[in-house]
Amino acid sequence: GLEHFLEPVFEHQAVSVAAPGGGTGLEMGLTAISVLVALLGMGIAYYFYLARPQLPGLLAHRFRALYNTLYHKYYVDEIYDTLIVHPTEQTSRSVLWKGIDVSVIDGVVNGVGSLFQEGGDFLRRMQSGYARAYATWILFGAFIILLYFVARY
Repeated sequence: GLEHFLEPVFEHQAVSVAAPGGGTGLEMGLTAISVLVALLGMGIAYYFYLARPQLPGLLAHRFRALYNTLYHKYYVDEIYDTLIVHPTEQTSRSVLWKGIDVSVIDGVVNGVGSLFQEGGDFLRRMQSGYARAYATWILFGAFIILLYFVARY
C-alpha cells in the first residue's frame, strides 16, 4: 500500500532511531554545550538589562566602532541597497516607466484613441443632414461594389 511506499528509503533511519540505549556520547555532549550556551546568554542578558542597565550604554560608547558595525548588521542592508535596490529602481524608473510605459504603452493607447477620434470626425462630416449628400454616398458605395464584382470576373 501507499504507507509502505517510502519504507525502503527510511529503513536505515528507522533502525538507528529505534536503537536501544538513547543517544551517543557526541549527541549528549552537544546537547549539554547548547544548554550551557543558552543559560550563559540568559545570565548575560539578566546582568546587562536588569542588574546593571547602564552597562550596555557604557560598552556601546567605549567600543563605538564595533557597536556601530553590529548595530548596522555589518552594513549588509546598506551594501544591498547600493548595489541592488537603487540600480533596480533607477532602471525601472528610466527604462520600464519612462521608456516602455510612457513611450510604448501610452503611445499605443493614445494612438488608438486618436485614430478613433479622427475616424469619428470624418464620419461626423459625412453626416450633413442633406438627403442629396446621403444619396451621393449610397451611389458611391454602389459604384464601388459594382467595380468589385466587375474586377472579380
